[in-house]
Amino acid sequence: MPELLWPWMLLLLVLPWLARWAMPAYGERRSQALRLPMTAGDLTPSSRRRVAPGRLPVMLLLAWMLLVLAGARRRCSNRSPPHPNPRAN
Repeated sequence: MPELLWPWMLLLLVLPWLARWAMPAYGERRSQALRLPMTAGDLTPSSRRRVAPGRLPVMLLLAWMLLVLAGARRRCSNRSPPHPNPRAN
């Protein structure tokens, strides 16, 4: 049966929701950032394939959940303990 060595790390799963709640909406941000002039290259449409807007948050949340689960250090406890080595002494 799998167990977690650091189960308290699962509390970090709510961090994206807390950050979204604490940060202002995108349109309400104040102008505190450094503004750079746009170049002509920035105005041309890119030929890169883009992710559908609805799928990006789902993929980011899935990646966040997998990272937190990896940080909690899942371990299978059904393994037998290592046998003592009689030659070690």
